[in-house]
This record gives sequence, C-alpha cells and structure tokens, in this order.
Amino acid sequence: MPLDADGDGDTDIDDNCPLDSNPGHEDANNNGIGNACDNISDSDSDGLKDSQEDDIATDPDTPTPLGPGINTYTNGEPLSSSNQASVGESVGVAISPPDDVDAVGVTVTDPNGELAFEDTLIPESPVVFSFKPNSPGEWTIAADYFNGTVLTESLTVPFFVVPESPIGVIALVVSSLATLLWFIRRRNVSGRSKLS
Repeated sequence: MPLDADGDGDTDIDDNCPLDSNPGHEDANNNGIGNACDNISDSDSDGLKDSQEDDIATDPDTPTPLGPGINTYTNGEPLSSSNQASVGESVGVAISPPDDVDAVGVTVTDPNGELAFEDTLIPESPVVFSFKPNSPGEWTIAADYFNGTVLTESLTVPFFVVPESPIGVIALVVSSLATLLWFIRRRNVSGRSKLS
C-alpha cells in the first residue's frame, strides 16, 4: 500500500508536499514544491522568501524594499508618513542581520514600556515576525545580534478618532469648538490681567 504521510489523499511519490496536507497541490511559482511547504522560494528575488512575505503580509510576487537592519511594513508596504501603523492592524518586521550573526533576539515594547513580543530567531535570510499594536503611542522594536550590537527602531502608532455615527461627528466638532473657545477666552483673560 502506497504511503500518504500527510493524509491528503495523494501518495507521497505523487505529492509535491508529502509532509504537509495540500490536496489541491497548489504551486504558485511552479517550482515543483507545493505552496503548503515551500519555504525556500523567493519569487520576486527581493531577499525575502515567499513564506516570509506571507508572515509579514507583503506580496511575494512584487519586490519588497529591504535594507540592512530593521524594516517595518503595514498594509503590504513599508511604514512611512503616508502608510502608518494603526491600532489592531498587523505590523510586519524584517531584520537583515550581517552574515556572521547566528541568532537575533527580538523584542517589542509598548508605549508603557511593557514587553509585547519576545523571541530569538535564527537567520536563514532576514528574520521576520509580526505583531499588532493594541494602543496608540511609541512602540520600540529591538534586535540584539548577541555580539554587542543592538538595533532599535521606534514606531509611532497615532491616535485616531473615528466617529461611528453622525451624532459622533457632531459631538467631536462641538467638543473641539468648546476647547478652542475655552483656550481663546483664557488667553484673552490672561492678556487683560497683564495690562492691569
């Protein structure tokens, strides 16, 4: 009786991924290794394996900008002033250590200085992971190469007010106007007392 180690209904000899169930035999890059176990391919030749790009939510078929050190991504693109991280949305991180580094200790601390993520990753190419900020403020990503080099990068998650209804919009506008009027009045009162 032929062996089917992953139990997907296909014998190991006919299975392009014999240890991981993949009954459809999907192979997006046609390299003979099924998507379910293809952790060596880099379809776009950007230095990130396709499986790593899946982990950080970037497109494995489009080159992802990857520089030395800590690289951060959200919505499939590098973080920037026009592509900021948001509370509850995944932030992908790719760290490109020098070739002589055997392990990378990674940590993420939240705006209160509390540890939100910690792991030691073994580089085969860049090391990757992702996390979801759960509050606005400044988050810190650190990469310890265990050779005296520790890289850090700050990530600011802005505070957004998203009114959920027309009443919410009105409340936001009224409270903003009230604050502005209070500030103007206080400034006028303060200016009059200096003249006296």
